[in-house]
Amino acid sequence: MKINYVATVNGVNLMKNTNNINININKLQKKYDKAVRDNLYSFTYDGAEILTSYAKYLLEYLKMEQNNE
Repeated sequence: MKINYVATVNGVNLMKNTNNINININKLQKKYDKAVRDNLYSFTYDGAEILTSYAKYLLEYLKMEQNNE
């Protein structure tokens, strides 16, 4: 699934252009499940460190978006 994102802090755009990133939901889900099982604070997905607590909500959002397509 491709998603668009713009990074902002206090309403200030940190990026000049919107970027596309590819996220494999199944791969992210497996990494998340392993992190939960191993009680990890964070894990690496495609070279990026992701907080396990954040990944839970990211997965919920991605699955909801996927169902809306």
